Amino acid sequence: MKPANKQSWKSKGHYLKDGTEWSGHQHAHRGRVMTGKTHTASSKTLYHFMDLPSEAKKKVLSKKK
Repeated sequence: MKPANKQSWKSKGHYLKDGTEWSGHQHAHRGRVMTGKTHTASSKTLYHFMDLPSEAKKKVLSKKK
């Protein structure tokens, strides 16, 4: 059995569901990009801009003006 993916990275362009851009460590877990260096109960799913709810997209776009 292959061990869990323990890779962690930082990159721009990932957002929390409310539209806040995430700048901390990220990890992959079950096909999702999530917050934190490793997976814990408090890890949150991260989204690409196009996957955000419409209200969160508006929030992101309003900050870029």
